[in-house]
Amino acid sequence: MKKIVIFNSSPRLHGAVSQILEKLMQGAREASSEVVLYNLNHANIRGCQGCMYCKKKNLPTCCQKDYLAPMYADIAAADTIIIGSPIYMFHISGQLQTWVNRLFPLADMQHTPLAPGKKLITVYSQGASVPQAFQGAMDYLKSIMDIMGWKEIHRIVNTDCLPAMQPAHVPDSILQQAYELGKTLN
Repeated sequence: MKKIVIFNSSPRLHGAVSQILEKLMQGAREASSEVVLYNLNHANIRGCQGCMYCKKKNLPTCCQKDYLAPMYADIAAADTIIIGSPIYMFHISGQLQTWVNRLFPLADMQHTPLAPGKKLITVYSQGASVPQAFQGAMDYLKSIMDIMGWKEIHRIVNTDCLPAMQPAHVPDSILQQAYELGKTLN
C-alpha cells in the first residue's frame, strides 16, 4: 500500500485548494492508498525557531511538540507528497511558508536531503486567469522541494478563483483530473 501525505495550506476548508485536494484524496483512497492530511491553518503550529536542535542532534525531526511533530515520520514513510496552496499577494500562503521553514530538519548542513525520493504533486488556486501568472511563486516552492529531493510529477493550477466567490469555483474538469490522478498514485 502506498502512503500519501497531503499538506493543505488554505485557510478555507471548502475553498478551491481544499476541493481539489479532497478529490485527490478520494481517488487515492479508492485505489487503496493510505492518506494522511495535515491542515496547515491549524492553530497549534509554530514556525522554525532556528534553535539548531535538529542539526545538533543530527535528527530529521524538530524539538517542537506541536501539530506538525508527527509529520517527519509521515514524510519519511511517504511515497508521494501533495502540497496545496492558494496564491496570496503573488506568493504561496503564509501557512505554507511556515511549513517550508519547518522542513529544515529534513536536510543536513550541506543541504543533502534526509528523506529524498518522494513524488510530488502541487496544487495552486489563484485569481488570475493565466496559469503562469504566478510562476515565480510556483518555481520558488519547486526549488525548495528539489532541495528536499522530491520530484514534482504533476501540477494543478486552478485559475479565475476570486475570494469573493463563495463557494469557490473549481471547474469539473479540474476536479475530475485530480480524482483520476489520485487513483494513479497506488
